[in-house]
Amino acid sequence: MDTIYRFRPVSRLLNEDGQSGELDSQYIYFADPVQLNDPLEGYKDLIFSGDRVVWGSLIRHYVSCLVDNCLRHSASPIEEQLDNSIEIFTSQRDLSSKANEINRKVYERLVSEPAISKYIDFFSSDRDIHQHELVSHLNLIHSSALATVFEIFHELKLFDGNPAPLIKERQDHLGYIESMLEKIPTLGAQDEILSALFKAIREISNEIQILRKCNASKSSENPAWTFIRYEYPEAFCKELEKLVYPNWYTACFMEGCADSSIWGTYGGNHQDVCLKFKVDNNDENPSIKLNTPVGYGANGVEMSFIKHKLHKVSYDKNFVRVDFFRSLGRLTAPQLNDWYYSTTGETSICAENVLEDEEKWRKDYWENFYHSVTVKLKAWDREQEWRIVMAPNATDLSNMERRKFKYEFNCLEGIIFGIKTTLNDKTKIILRVHELCKELDRSEFNFYQARYDETSKAITYDQLNLIKVGIKREADTSKSLSIKSE
Repeated sequence: MDTIYRFRPVSRLLNEDGQSGELDSQYIYFADPVQLNDPLEGYKDLIFSGDRVVWGSLIRHYVSCLVDNCLRHSASPIEEQLDNSIEIFTSQRDLSSKANEINRKVYERLVSEPAISKYIDFFSSDRDIHQHELVSHLNLIHSSALATVFEIFHELKLFDGNPAPLIKERQDHLGYIESMLEKIPTLGAQDEILSALFKAIREISNEIQILRKCNASKSSENPAWTFIRYEYPEAFCKELEKLVYPNWYTACFMEGCADSSIWGTYGGNHQDVCLKFKVDNNDENPSIKLNTPVGYGANGVEMSFIKHKLHKVSYDKNFVRVDFFRSLGRLTAPQLNDWYYSTTGETSICAENVLEDEEKWRKDYWENFYHSVTVKLKAWDREQEWRIVMAPNATDLSNMERRKFKYEFNCLEGIIFGIKTTLNDKTKIILRVHELCKELDRSEFNFYQARYDETSKAITYDQLNLIKVGIKREADTSKSLSIKSE
């Protein structure tokens, strides 16, 4: 593969909105997965399987995050719109002694309930629990956890309301959990039966959540309280993913540009253009050089042009299976200790699995990551996509402006105009490229016109040989745009 293609809107290439365009500044924008059109971007089959130590740690972390959100809610005026973010990375080392004491009281009282303790034992069996099922379990525990939080708040005079309704609700849910746990042994050890049970619970919970949200929208209930009471378990489960892998961003390319439907979507109904990039094949994998962060110096982030591997997207592989408790790659050693050691000093088997061969663990960890970000459903296979992936641990790329990485202008072999690209847009692009060639001392740049080919019944493109831009390598070294005449 010598070249690769990237569809772009004309409006983003040129400086037409008061901001420097992608062509003007020769940059490639890296998108957050939420900006892409596939809701399953980066999907992982996240499973939870571990002993009582790590399950106790998960419930303890759930309590800690819930206490934080409840404290923020209790301390704010009713009319104030609260940030519903969950501080998923916060550990006991980040908190005050008072906050840790509150968390300890809530956790110990919660797990002292026989039903909750038995539930944690149920989690600790050999059965794998998928992320969507975990939401069901936390939904069942949530009423008890929330009631315990405000019960402790009331005792510590941090909450002057009446926690009695929540406590009554807690008793109802504890009874339900007890009843469910008593019936589970009668279902046998068949995983599909248990999965079906918790799938049904999840579906019912989802519908109830919608109804509650509808009712809340008709009342004066604070949206932050609605979030804490009804939406928190699912939001927490989603946030847990951040403990596994870093945030990632991608720039998407394609092997070709012959598919008319692709031009119709990514090519703006054939009105936009397709950039044709040269690919470096000197190494084991094709790559493109980009000016990206390489470290920190006295003046801040240091940038350098380095090769970035192009990863081929697979449409045949299954989504990767990731073991949560054995894949906590974003946590520091002290934070891992909070997960892998109980309050009584007992060590989880998950710690042994990770530490017995750290080199192999790290290799598998990153293989699973790149698997997760380069697999799509078969329905997308006409894209024939390749992508560059950025997943920095140290550099924060959440700001969109920091995800604009310059490429070497000589790497852009040419631009293909769509069948319906307007003459006005073509003219603006050609003139801008001509100026760039003068500025950057480039002798040649190719333009192409897309068309329908009756033989192949696909879109092909022809070089516009009469349009010459760049520096003429002549004695006068003039820099001009020329059009040949016969």
